[in-house]
Amino acid sequence: MSRFGTVTLASASSLATRVVESADPADLQARVNAAITEIYALAGSYQITAMTLAGAGDGHSFTVTIEAGKTADLVDGGFPSAPSVVCYLASQAEALAVAHAAALPTSGTISDSQVAGASKGTQFMGMLVRGTPTGGPTGPTGPTGRTGPTGPTGSTGPTGTTGPTGPA
Repeated sequence: MSRFGTVTLASASSLATRVVESADPADLQARVNAAITEIYALAGSYQITAMTLAGAGDGHSFTVTIEAGKTADLVDGGFPSAPSVVCYLASQAEALAVAHAAALPTSGTISDSQVAGASKGTQFMGMLVRGTPTGGPTGPTGPTGRTGPTGPTGSTGPTGTTGPTGPA
């Protein structure tokens, strides 16, 4: 799974999920892109926050799970504009590399690349996600390092002005 953002589940409508399935790369691509279009047309404004390509059984079927967070409930990330996918299929690693290269666009942004195999390893589906997510999720902040040694003392500063004379 590739995560492109984080959503706070404030209500049942905070997250919209779609799952599409196909054994054919052109059909899977069309179904995923149609589901993305449907999500971006939902009332309340949603942004894609995750997509997962998974392999299935002997039928060489593949699924893509798409999750989208309601824009008001996004913590970070998400695609402000609808991304799109390109899918490709091959039966061997060498052919998969060739299909991947052929699927790459000549311009634009690729934000993800996934590959999944069918159960007996006879087919491999690849998926490229085109688009630019906002910021994106970040990992936790690491531990603070130890303090280094004290540096040398600086030079003496200028003498201040003379204060008022005290009582007699």
